[in-house]
Formats: sequence, C-alpha cells, structure tokens
Amino acid sequence: MASAEKIASKGHLQLSMKDNAYDSLNEALLKSEEASDGNPVPWKYAVLHITHAVELMLKQRLYDEHPLLLWAKLKPDGHTVMLEEAITRLENAGIQFDEDDRSRLRQAIKWRNAITHYNVDLQTEEIKTCFALLFEFLTRFQAEQYPDDPDLTKHLSAKAKIIAAHVMTFFRNETVLFDGKRMHRTWPALLTDAQGFPTVSLDGKSYQRIVYGQEPFWQEHQDWVPRTECGDCACNIGQLHGPGCDIEVCPRCGGQFWFCDCNFDESELWGLTWSEADVENDNSDDDDDTLVGRYGRPKAENNAQ
Repeated sequence: MASAEKIASKGHLQLSMKDNAYDSLNEALLKSEEASDGNPVPWKYAVLHITHAVELMLKQRLYDEHPLLLWAKLKPDGHTVMLEEAITRLENAGIQFDEDDRSRLRQAIKWRNAITHYNVDLQTEEIKTCFALLFEFLTRFQAEQYPDDPDLTKHLSAKAKIIAAHVMTFFRNETVLFDGKRMHRTWPALLTDAQGFPTVSLDGKSYQRIVYGQEPFWQEHQDWVPRTECGDCACNIGQLHGPGCDIEVCPRCGGQFWFCDCNFDESELWGLTWSEADVENDNSDDDDDTLVGRYGRPKAENNAQ
C-alpha cells in the first residue's frame, strides 16, 4: 500500500493502479468495521470501495496482458473498460472465473451502480456475505495472478489487517494466506485477537505475558536461535503467542502458559481457543505441510504437538 506520509510529503496524490486498488481495499475494510446494525451507512462506502478495488485489480491484470486491453476502444483515448468488459476480456485471455465469483461480481456491480446513480436499498446480512466473498476473490486473484507477490494482506495497514483477519473467517476456502503464512481461515482472527491481551492477573497482581523470542530458554541456551515465526502458533518474533500455544511460557511459574496450574483470573483471552465443534467441523488437509500455526491443522487435544 502506498504510504500516506510519502504522498503528503510530495504535495499531491500519486498512486499506481495497483496501489490505488490496495488503498480502496484498505478503506473498504475500515468502513466495514464501522458498520453495525444501528449504523449500517458505512456499508455503502465499504461496497463502493471494495468494488473499486476489484475493478482496478482486474484492469491492472488486463494492462499486464497488454496495455491496449485496458482501453475501451483498444486505444488510449481516456476511456478505460467497464468492469463487466474487463471480466470478458480476461476470460478471452485465458483467465477463468467460476460462476460463484461471477455472481458476486455482478451483485457488486449492481450495488455500486445503484449507490452511485439511484436509490440505496441493501440488506446488511447479504452485504456482509458478499463483502467477505469479494475479499476472498481478491486474495485468490492476487495469489494466482501475481505469484511473486501472492499475499494481499501484506498490502494492508495494521488496522485493516486485523479487520481482514476476522473477515477471513467467513471465507469458503478452509485455508488462507495471511501475513506471509498459510493457515486455517479462523486462525488469523484468533492470533490477532490474542495480541489484545498483554497481561493476565491472579489475586490482584498483574503479569505481563511473554512475547515470542523473549522466553527464558533462549537465554539459557545461547546456541538456540528462534525462528522468524513460532513453530506452534505462527506468531512473529515480538508478538504475543496465539491461544493454546505450547511454546508460550507462563510469566508466573515458568511452565507452559496454557497448561500450567496457575489459576489466573477470568479473561476473554481464555475464550479464544477452538471449541470441540470447531475441531470436528474442520475440513483442512492434515497432510498439507504448507500450513502453519496450531490451528493450521487443529488437533483434538490442545496439548498435542
């Protein structure tokens, strides 16, 4: 994503087509977070922004195929193709869209046109579903069409990435690419939520949770070097561990944080682990060694390695 600071320092707005798409996607995610049953208006802007992001990503891919394909009359006269025509031209170039994707894209176009030119009459539950699947489409499109830069979440701001983690739980695919790592679609939300609980308490005393890379055993064994991400929960160095991680050290007793005998006070942190129903309903491939994180391949027992 283009840096707002760099744009401001130049004194004018300058974005490539791709950066323009990423910027609109960031805004779409931020607006979706603002929306609620009591305030559904931000959904209008979320729809406009994500449809704009889709349109620009498809146009960028057309341009990559051949610069003239971007233009409605195949000549640079200032009139680029409409989204519907972009889809047709990409299919003629051998890029396929399944019927579900076509349906979502048609719906997004319909909503965008109504919002821009007519009355607004949207069902928020339908918007939520379509929004999540449009975002899923963009993540797949990025990965498939730009294999040298497959992770769309790397183009999101820190705040938008947290929102994206929660939107991913509604994806159809069981696995997602998040922060450079492939994991179960529910794990990014759990991992990011865990960052919101830096302390736990017991008998009125607060204990600071130990971030990955600061565990005492790294100092005790000077020849041990932590990997870039935790092998159990996939958090990065300097991040708090995800819920149920075997590697996290208890800040009170020094044992395994999630399985020691310290009876810490009630906290929303404890509710982040998978339920038995989550494990039972998981359809991810246990033999897929590209998945990372404890819930890349969930186990029936929390303490299973």
